[in-house]
Amino acid sequence: MVDAFAAARRIAAGIATDADRAWLQAGMATWLRAGGELSLERCLKLNGRRRGVLAQRDELLLELRDAVGGPEAMLRSIAYFTVTSWPRWRGLAVAPAGASYLQRIAFDLLNLRCPIPTTSRGIRKALATRNEVAANRSACRNAMPATSDRHQREPEHANPNP
Repeated sequence: MVDAFAAARRIAAGIATDADRAWLQAGMATWLRAGGELSLERCLKLNGRRRGVLAQRDELLLELRDAVGGPEAMLRSIAYFTVTSWPRWRGLAVAPAGASYLQRIAFDLLNLRCPIPTTSRGIRKALATRNEVAANRSACRNAMPATSDRHQREPEHANPNP
């Protein structure tokens, strides 16, 4: 299963994977079959604006955490970018070509125009929520046996020693 916002970001950045292209193709096919009656956002399984933006924010926070470390380093990076580069780049749609990886993450984060946690606790909470959602999705996928496996599994109460 493809994370819709991560796939959309990769496609927009020109680094789409085969799974991203398949996701986009399936969503567009659904939209065309519906004759344009359904929103493209819904066909691509992009959640509503608010939830979608928060999911994007959390994804960017995860990228930032992976790049710099813990919440304190994340806050310092965001603060530094806000003071140094953001005033010059505020009106741009995309980060300038010479932007570093960290600058692009911070730019995308601030460009979402949604609340960004301002404390270590807030960042930990946002990351925990994102990790919970991912864990729940994974658990749900793992809980459902494949069709061919349903009838082959032994009942849980079966005696393991015949």
